[in-house]
Order: sequence, then C-alpha cells, then structure tokens
Amino acid sequence: MPHPVTIRPSPYQPPTREQIERSRDMYVNGFTVSRILATCDMALGTLYYWLGGGPREEGSPLYPPIPRRRQVVGKRRRPLQTSRVSLAARLWRTAEGQVRDIEERLSRPSGSPVERERDVRMLGILVRTMRDLSLFDPGAPGEATPVEHDDDTPEDIEEFRKKLALRIRCLVDQERQREQAAEPSVPSP
Repeated sequence: MPHPVTIRPSPYQPPTREQIERSRDMYVNGFTVSRILATCDMALGTLYYWLGGGPREEGSPLYPPIPRRRQVVGKRRRPLQTSRVSLAARLWRTAEGQVRDIEERLSRPSGSPVERERDVRMLGILVRTMRDLSLFDPGAPGEATPVEHDDDTPEDIEEFRKKLALRIRCLVDQERQREQAAEPSVPSP
C-alpha cells in the first residue's frame, strides 16, 4: 500500500537569501552549528558552502568568506588495531619517545631543580613500564610469556577424572551425613 501524500517529506528547497544571511550572522555570533541548521532549515554542507561565500561569480564569491571556527579536515585518525601486539608496540614507541625527551631535557645544564626532579621521577616510572612491557613475548603475537604453574599435569587424564569424581562423591556423602546428623529425630507414633 503506498504512503499517503500527506506524510511524504517536502522536497528540498534551496535556502532563501534571508536564511543564508541569518545562518552566516548566527555563525559569526557563536551559535552552535546544530542550532543554526535547525533554525535555518539547512543541511551541514549547505551551511559551510554559504560560509565559504557561495557561488563564484566572475572569480569572486557572492558573500565574503567567513573563517571556520575550527578546522576538521585532515584531523581524523585511523582506527587503532585492538590486538595485544599492536598495543604493546604503541606503548613501546610512546615510552621510547618519552625517554628520549627526558634524556634531552636532563642533558641541558639549565633547568629548574623541580623540573629535573619531575623528569627523574618520570624516568623511574617509564623504567617500570618498560620492564612490564618486556613481559610480552615479541615472538608470539598476542601471547604473554608463559607463567609456570604449581600444578602438575596428570599423566592419564581419564584416571584423573575418575579420582576427581570419587573425591566429589565423598564430599557430597559427607555433607549429607552432616545434614542427617543435624536434623532432630522425629519420634514415631
């Protein structure tokens, strides 16, 4: 069943000169972009088109361009990999860069004692961080170095399962006996 005509959205209409001038004025006066778009019934691309001056007639824009409040182009970063190896590599690079900066600051003769003390403390923290990072095995992706366990691995797994089941049965029987001993005996009629 087709939708009735009354609920269809109205087709896009280019902004009027009044909407363009109002949106430019609101932008200059510091209104948020979302409020400007809602008030002037304009799309984001349309707003920035008119903030840039609009169509070019004989080499110059229709309106004088308004500088953007912040530049977004080129600032986006690619998403980071979520693997442990990637994380460890990023942490190593960050720690190495920090160590390099601290070494450079400490090598200069000038500098306040407070800054030097801060750098020495930061260097100690970085040493601990790098020691912790060295626990990662670079040869095995995503794996930490194996930790030795206290438990011995059973030779025969089936025999181990049987012994474990027997121990569990004994524990259950002991618990039942405790419960029966704790129950008061009911005299028979």
